Amino acid sequence: MAFASIREQAGGEGGGLGTAVHVEPEQQAGDGTAAAIRERHRRRQATRTRPEITTRLVLRTRASREGLDVMRWAHRLLSSAGGGAMAARSVKHALDAAVEAARWAPSVHNTQPWTFHLDGAEIGLKADVERQLHVSDASGRELLISCGAALFTMRTVIRCEGYEPIVRVLPDPDRPNLLATVKAGAPAQADEVTWVLGGEIERRRTHRAGFADVPVPERLLQSLERAAMNEGAKLTPVLNPQAIAVIAALTEAAQGVQARDRRFTLELLRWSRAPESTRMDGVAADAHGGGRTEPYFAQREYAWRREWVRESGPGTAVGTVALLSTVGDGREDWIAAGQALQHILLHAAAHGVSAAFHTQALEMDQLREFLRQQLCGAAYPQMIMRLGVTLDADPDSIRRSLPEVLEE
Repeated sequence: MAFASIREQAGGEGGGLGTAVHVEPEQQAGDGTAAAIRERHRRRQATRTRPEITTRLVLRTRASREGLDVMRWAHRLLSSAGGGAMAARSVKHALDAAVEAARWAPSVHNTQPWTFHLDGAEIGLKADVERQLHVSDASGRELLISCGAALFTMRTVIRCEGYEPIVRVLPDPDRPNLLATVKAGAPAQADEVTWVLGGEIERRRTHRAGFADVPVPERLLQSLERAAMNEGAKLTPVLNPQAIAVIAALTEAAQGVQARDRRFTLELLRWSRAPESTRMDGVAADAHGGGRTEPYFAQREYAWRREWVRESGPGTAVGTVALLSTVGDGREDWIAAGQALQHILLHAAAHGVSAAFHTQALEMDQLREFLRQQLCGAAYPQMIMRLGVTLDADPDSIRRSLPEVLEE
């Protein structure tokens, strides 16, 4: 499966994430065992420097305050810090960094339904079916979208580390849980767009309330549409008020049906994390801010009859409603939708725009088919989201540690 390059939004053609078509001869990766990766992870965490963190904060603050193009600021700051002109690091370092970053990809209910296997110079991305939502996601569609987001994250990081990512999607029919393999190909200099996307991987957060009454710029929406297209999907901003009302009504209807279904409720509670919990997956029961949008987009009831709702922020605007769809509806299409989703989210985050997800209607076949026929031009809807600017900080995200997601 080929992946088109990212176009630089600051003007001109960039190298993007490259095209993963031909497999190059394997490079010497040194010790790529899981044990060695864990040890390198421990050492890197102990040596993380303040200048690296400061550079990222300055990037966001300056771009927001002065209204400058975030892409150009990234190029200047990273170059001055040595990032823009950095020579390619070792293959094993690139693969290590890719797996570590992939943990931060978004996933349905923060299930993190993936594991990674490192075999020399190759990463294997596997579906962790024990973390699948067998009631609301019996087909595994949302699981594969989640893993597709992790795959795009690995591609981005490998490019930032100075290599062209080489990807094979669904490489072995006899191993259906092996979703992709990733290698570091020929050395290649990352462009400024890729650097910006990479800088948002750990900073991006999912929003679960209303937005500030600030419109998402049309130019940004157009760039997000191109990002989705580059990954083989389509992002459609929904601008018609009646269509927005329909999507909100379907979301609320699906939420109501699921709330009355004991199986749905128990499955949701499995991934609901109590405020005092120390587990590193699932969604905090108080993650929903409680603010009500108009029209109302129903939120998941992670607290379920308990008073675990954090104080609502000042935003109540819907934001920009958007549908992510694909022409087909097979496993490869779902993985492509996940890659497109992560590309969209990282690009939006670089411009100060967050996303809220509403997948309830897509978990019911009749409602999903209605959306496909009436609002998606017969394409298959894979994600319903709202995009907007937040006035309050979203809760910190959590992820399982690197050793927990690495297979021996």
